[in-house]
Amino acid sequence: MAVLMWGKKKKNESFTPLRDAGGDMPAPSVPIHQPPAAHGPSAPALKELVRKRLMTDMLRGFTADDMGSVMLVDSLTVRILSGAYKLSELLEENINLVENITARDAAGSYLGRQPMPNMTACYFITPTVESINRMLADYKDKRSPMYGKCHVFLSSRLSDALLAKIKAHNIIKYVATFKEINLEYVLAEDNCFVLDSPQSLPLLFAPEESPTLTRTR
Repeated sequence: MAVLMWGKKKKNESFTPLRDAGGDMPAPSVPIHQPPAAHGPSAPALKELVRKRLMTDMLRGFTADDMGSVMLVDSLTVRILSGAYKLSELLEENINLVENITARDAAGSYLGRQPMPNMTACYFITPTVESINRMLADYKDKRSPMYGKCHVFLSSRLSDALLAKIKAHNIIKYVATFKEINLEYVLAEDNCFVLDSPQSLPLLFAPEESPTLTRTR
């Protein structure tokens, strides 16, 4: 056995010399790299957070009638909803039907929907002019509205102008819930989402040519 003396240290420390033949260094007894130990429970997947948000703030935020309720969505919110829930899961929450109020046929006209005046309506829509107008059109007939009472959930902030338009409309007599969910991205996978905004990059990286462009950014 070889003995190595280091400085004034008197304690003998052994080491394994290189092999006389072959010149191979023996493998270290402890791995050079070890993965860090896990600390605490892992964070929930984004999909689970979205599901919980929709369930707590919307689906269970109102009590449907005995006949159930119909959910009205638009071209964006239908993707948000379908990315988090299956139709069978919505049926368990007393949602009997999901319809897209902005869907159009091949000729460009809005698709017709069956009036259901005895059913509760749950609107989950984006606060755009088109979606708000489509919702208001369902209640334009004061004697025979499309649905009964309604619960309105918006994917983001509603402008003051559109809010004033809703308050002045016949629908205001039927609104039982009015809430901004602030959930406007589409789940692609459990932990991956898209903003569905193809103009984002050109807008964010465009040269600042005017104050208007800066405010828009």
